[in-house]
Amino acid sequence: MVTEWKSRLEKALLKVENDRRAVSNFPRLPPETIVWLPAGPNANLYLLTLKVWCIRYCVTPEFVLEHLTLYYRNLRRYDPKSTEVTLGLPASTLASTTARKHIEEMVIRVYPNGENRKIVSQPPVFIPARNLNYENPDEALRQYAQGIAHARNSFEIRSREQRTRLLSARRPFRKPVE
Repeated sequence: MVTEWKSRLEKALLKVENDRRAVSNFPRLPPETIVWLPAGPNANLYLLTLKVWCIRYCVTPEFVLEHLTLYYRNLRRYDPKSTEVTLGLPASTLASTTARKHIEEMVIRVYPNGENRKIVSQPPVFIPARNLNYENPDEALRQYAQGIAHARNSFEIRSREQRTRLLSARRPFRKPVE
């Protein structure tokens, strides 16, 4: 479990780093780039704390790492010309109370209406991949996008019908008194 989470964090940190490099016009790092995270038994516990935050606040590890590395940018040891990616922060700092409060504030600021929780609570859309034309990727992508749009529309229609059914059940029709 810990090794899976650490590999997920490594991918997330590489994605955050590549996004920052794209903004700064630096070349992107390849997927096989070495990513260094804090090591040790206590560091693993601190990194698992990040997993708990991701589950509790319904956000991705990329969101957590992006905002924490930006928040601790003055403490972080960072070299943009390096071919390796390091977190550059102690694990205890990364999972501190201050960091948790900052993540809570950022979740409220980025998702003011609770969209993060709504997305997680929605059932996953299953779209069967049938007869996709892999020779023409644009056509396959168009077909896939149409399947997603159709599934979303049918889900919205069903939920709208359920809502109207519930509302009509709450307010029964009354005859006017004569």
